[in-house]
Amino acid sequence: MKLKNLFVSFLAVATLFATGCNKEEIVSTLDGFKAESTYAIVPEGIPSSTYTFTTDQPWSITVPEKEAEWLSVSPTSGSAGTSTVTISVTEAESTREGDFYIVMGGKTQTVHVKQVAADVEPEILTVTEAVSRIKAGTQGDKIVYVKGIVCRITEISPSYGNATYYLSDDGTYGSDNWLQVYRGKWIDGANYTRGDEFALGDEMVISAVLIYYNNVTPETSQGTCSVVSVKKSLLSVDPTEIKVDAAGGTEDVKIVVKDGKLKFSSAADWLSVAGMDAVGDTTVVHVRIAENIAYEKRSGDITFSAETASDISSVTVTVTQAAAVDPTAAAVYAKATEIISGRTYVIAAGNNMAQNVPAEKKFGYLQKEDDVTVTELGTINSEHPRCEFVITAVDGGYTIRQADGRYLYQTGTYNSFNVDAAPAEGHVWSIEIDEATGAATITNLNVNKFVQWDPGYGSYGSYDSAKGELPTLYLKNDLSDGTVDNPYTVAKAIEVIEAGDATTENVYVKGIINKIDNVKLEYGNAQFWISDDGTTAAFELFRSFWFGGEKYTSEDQIKVGDEVVMCGVLTKFNTTYEMKEKNFLYSLNGATE
Repeated sequence: MKLKNLFVSFLAVATLFATGCNKEEIVSTLDGFKAESTYAIVPEGIPSSTYTFTTDQPWSITVPEKEAEWLSVSPTSGSAGTSTVTISVTEAESTREGDFYIVMGGKTQTVHVKQVAADVEPEILTVTEAVSRIKAGTQGDKIVYVKGIVCRITEISPSYGNATYYLSDDGTYGSDNWLQVYRGKWIDGANYTRGDEFALGDEMVISAVLIYYNNVTPETSQGTCSVVSVKKSLLSVDPTEIKVDAAGGTEDVKIVVKDGKLKFSSAADWLSVAGMDAVGDTTVVHVRIAENIAYEKRSGDITFSAETASDISSVTVTVTQAAAVDPTAAAVYAKATEIISGRTYVIAAGNNMAQNVPAEKKFGYLQKEDDVTVTELGTINSEHPRCEFVITAVDGGYTIRQADGRYLYQTGTYNSFNVDAAPAEGHVWSIEIDEATGAATITNLNVNKFVQWDPGYGSYGSYDSAKGELPTLYLKNDLSDGTVDNPYTVAKAIEVIEAGDATTENVYVKGIINKIDNVKLEYGNAQFWISDDGTTAAFELFRSFWFGGEKYTSEDQIKVGDEVVMCGVLTKFNTTYEMKEKNFLYSLNGATE
């Protein structure tokens, strides 16, 4: 059967769906009349078709004069019961439509006839055209046809009889060049039964209704997609995705060429082919990946193709390589160029690092920490917990909180610092960092004094005029790794998600509850948000459970301001960073049960 005949078959099916009928429903528009449809299709190249209906009394058929020029129906009369008539048409140069009438007992039933001509072939969109229509909202709600190359396969499920996969125009899977086929069916709407009906690199034409799921994913609407035709690729490639560390090296790709000559190409100058070996019918290609010396991860494609005199097939292998280790990122503290709210900093002028005001005192100058070395890279590689301050953005400026939870503030004429867990005034500071030197001007907005290292006294005070040396702020690097002993901060969890490094394994995330959407006791779960400083709803805990996955039994088991460690799988839903449902509480304000 030619491809266009397949299209006509699908067009007929699509038209029947448009009338609201299917084979399980019986149309009854007049009392005493029943039929599977009041719409009849005469496909291309076929001179006649049959139409079956049931009446409770004798009937007759009339064809209007205009339609009678090309349309006839026989027999033209019959008795009560189930009857089948033959609809005959003359040859047509273009598609045409008309009606005939079934008359019974003074009542008339209209039957619409469509004759599909040979020159009618549905428009076939490229993936780019389909996605453009989807994003512009002009795709409509009718079945359309799309042609593309399978670039990624999520699942071919014989159990459910459907498949989820991706098409693109060139066979590559990029950030925005694909259409997702969501739980589509096989040819003619049949179920998938083997799981290997198609492969990466195969060229497909599909028919489906297109949608923009959550304004994020261009895809086919579930239950509407079937494969119209498949052109098998001339080669198979495994794997199609490779992940390596910054050091690079050589990775093997196994290729089976079914016909033609194997070729390869890559626009990435750090990818090359080191050699090939034949193992039976398989060609093992050794892909060389150069070392990545940059501090950002990178991705590149290498495309393998097989070409004959009349055909060509291509499959793309995507290589993702980790970033080189930034020595400043591996350090405990690194020179700050900006203030990130809720993060931890130390204050140092040269090797002179400021300690917190001791717990037994309510005020004092900030004394010098011993054994501090600032490297030429602007890093500090040893940890100094009694020198750490959390800087948080507030209205008008920032607060500076010691490790013991007390805030620095200034009132009156003293040049030293007061500390209190909840100061009434004088606790808001402005902070400006010099781009050239990194020096920080930390000014108390209540008394208009700024923080300086005083070499004469060997300590830090806050003065109204130049007294010594402006300090530098050093940001504490987030070295959390998502383990139970070192849970991710919220910022780190978001970073992992954005980098594409989140897995399907459980990890631990620590934060402060900022907002609680609900605690649904009927389901035993809760939905709430956390952040590192408790000031913003940065990370969502979706359908979260109590300790160990147990159900919540009371709405007041958690509250805003609680510090929690959560266990679950990281994900990003649309624009929301979150843990997938069934995450659970590991610790609450330090308690693990």
